[in-house]
Amino acid sequence: MAYEIKPKSLRLLKEAGLPQEFLAILKSLKNEKYPTQKLFMEAIYSIADNVLIESYKPMILQHAETSGRFNGESYVEFLTQLLAYYKGKIILIEDGVPVSWKRCY
Repeated sequence: MAYEIKPKSLRLLKEAGLPQEFLAILKSLKNEKYPTQKLFMEAIYSIADNVLIESYKPMILQHAETSGRFNGESYVEFLTQLLAYYKGKIILIEDGVPVSWKRCY
C-alpha cells in the first residue's frame, strides 16, 4: 500500500470529525505520495503533535491509503501487514514475472 493525502482524503477526514487545525497541518502534505506506511507516518510526526496523531491515526491511515507500486521496502511492509491481520496460511502469487520464468506445476 501507498499513502497520500488527496483532496478527497481531507474531505472525508473533515466529515469524520478531524479537528480543523489538524486538517490544516495535513493539508501541507497534500498530493505527496509515500510508498510505505512508515514513511507516511514519519512525515506526519515531523509536522504534528504526537498525542493528536495517535488519537486519529487509524482514521488518517484509512483515508490516505492508496494503491502504489511495490518496491522492496513497501513489499516487505505489505507482507508484514498481511501476516499481522490473517492468522491462517497465505498464498502469494507473483504477477509481472517474465513469461520465460513461469512454469506450470
